[in-house]
Amino acid sequence: MSLLDFFRSILRHLAAMLIFPSTLKTMAVSPKSSNTQVTVVETTANPPSLDSLKDEIMRLFRQPCTIRRMLSMSSALRIQYKSKLQDSEACMLPSFCHTLPTGQETGTFISLDVGGSTFRIAMVELRGRDGQDSPMTIRHMSTFKIDEPIRRLPSVQFFDWMAGRIQDMMKAYPEECSSAEPVSLGLAWSFPIEQTSHRSGKMQGMGKGFACHEDTIGMDLGALIEAACSRRQMNVRLNAIVNDSSATLLSQAYLEPATSMGLILGTGTNAAAYLPTASETRWDETLNKEHQRPDFQPLEYMTTGRYLGELLRLMIIEAVETAELFGGVLPRCLAESYSLDTEILAKLEQDRSKNMRDSVSMLQTAFGLATPPTLDEVAFLRAAAEAISYRASAYISVAVHALWALQKDADINPKSATGNPKTSIACNGSVILKYPGFRTRCEGLLRQMIADEGRGSANDDLVLQSTEEAAVFGAAVAVALADVP
Repeated sequence: MSLLDFFRSILRHLAAMLIFPSTLKTMAVSPKSSNTQVTVVETTANPPSLDSLKDEIMRLFRQPCTIRRMLSMSSALRIQYKSKLQDSEACMLPSFCHTLPTGQETGTFISLDVGGSTFRIAMVELRGRDGQDSPMTIRHMSTFKIDEPIRRLPSVQFFDWMAGRIQDMMKAYPEECSSAEPVSLGLAWSFPIEQTSHRSGKMQGMGKGFACHEDTIGMDLGALIEAACSRRQMNVRLNAIVNDSSATLLSQAYLEPATSMGLILGTGTNAAAYLPTASETRWDETLNKEHQRPDFQPLEYMTTGRYLGELLRLMIIEAVETAELFGGVLPRCLAESYSLDTEILAKLEQDRSKNMRDSVSMLQTAFGLATPPTLDEVAFLRAAAEAISYRASAYISVAVHALWALQKDADINPKSATGNPKTSIACNGSVILKYPGFRTRCEGLLRQMIADEGRGSANDDLVLQSTEEAAVFGAAVAVALADVP
C-alpha cells in the first residue's frame, strides 16, 4: 500500500468526515506589458461579498478542529505510529541516541551547526544541572554565511571549507583546544542522511543549491568531515551527529528531566509523522496539486511557515476574482507562487492598533497597492490568517498528542526535578516560537485534549518549552552522551 493510499484509508474510517467544495475557478489574466504593475483579474457577475467568503473560510478551517474530531484523528494517527515504528524506516528514522541526558554530563565541546544558509561553530561548556551557574553556556561562537559560491563547492571542497572555519576557531582559542586528546565535535546537520550510528551516516541529496553531495552520496558524513580536518593536521573526532529535532530534545532534556519530545515547526517540520485530516479545503487542494511533490508531506502543507502564506495567497486570488478584493485587481507581487511571506499573517494577527492602521500601512507597502486597503479588506485578510493559523495549531496539537499518547501506552511517564508528573516538550522553529500566540494555543489545545480524553491524571502538567540555540547545545549534549562509557 502506498503512503497516499494509507492516509486515504484513515480518512475512510474516520467517524466524522466533512466534504467541502474542491473546485477553484480558473483565473483569467489580462496580457501584461513590460511596465505593467498589476495583474487584472476578471470578476464574475453577482460576486459574493468579502463577508460571505470570510465566513466560509472560517467555517472550512475551524470546523474540523473541534476537540472531539482532534481526538479521533489522534487515535487514528497513534495506531499508524505504532505500525510504522515496526516496519517503515522511511517514516520513522532511528536517531541512534538511545538515552536522554541526566544533566550531570560535563565538559567543553565544539558544536557545528550546518544549515541551508549559515554555518555556526560554537565552543559549548556543559556544567551540570545542579550547579549554581548556568548549566550550559556558549563560550565562543562564530557564524559564517553559506552563500552561492560556497554552496556550489564540489565534492570534498565544501568539507574542506568547513574544516578551515573549524581550524580558525581552534587557533583563536588554543588554550581550550590544545589537549593531547582529540577535540570532541558534535554536528547538527540540517539535511537528509541515512544515519548508521550516533557518529556516522550516509550522505544523501541536500537540495537548496548545494553541489557537494553530487560526488559524495553514499559516503560517510562523519568520515568526510574528519578527513577534511586531518588534511589540516587538526586533532579532532566527530563524536555525534544529530538532526535539528534531536538537538532540540537533547538540549532541553539536559535542563529539564521531564522533557520527552522535541518539535520543530518553522519553514518546515522534519517530524516523521503525517497528519490524517478530516477535511481538505479547495485551497489545500490547489496548493497540493501545484506542488512539485503532491501528497508528499501533507502535515507540512497545512502547518508550516513555508505554506501558511501560500494558503493566504490562494485565498486572495479567489477573493480578487469573486469578491472584488482590492477592486478586482491582483497585486503583481502576488502573481507568483510562494510570494506571500507567512510574516504577513503574523503581523495581521498581532495588530492591536486603532482601526488596524498598522495593518493598513503594512499591506499597502507589502502588496504595492496604489490606495490603502479598506477596513473590510483588512478584516477579511485578518480573519483568513486567523483561520489558517488556528487549523495549523490544531493539527500540530493532534500530531503531538498522538506521540504523547504513544509514550503513555509504553509507560513512559516523565517527571519534573521535584518528582511531579510532567511532560516537557522541547520546541524550536520560527512558527512555534515566533508566530503570535501559536505555542500558547497549541499548549491549550493539548491540555484540553488530554482532559477530555481522560488519559492524564489531574496532577499531570504539559508544557511546550521553547529552546534557545537548540542545535548548538543539542550537538554538545550528544557528544557528552557519546563520551559516557
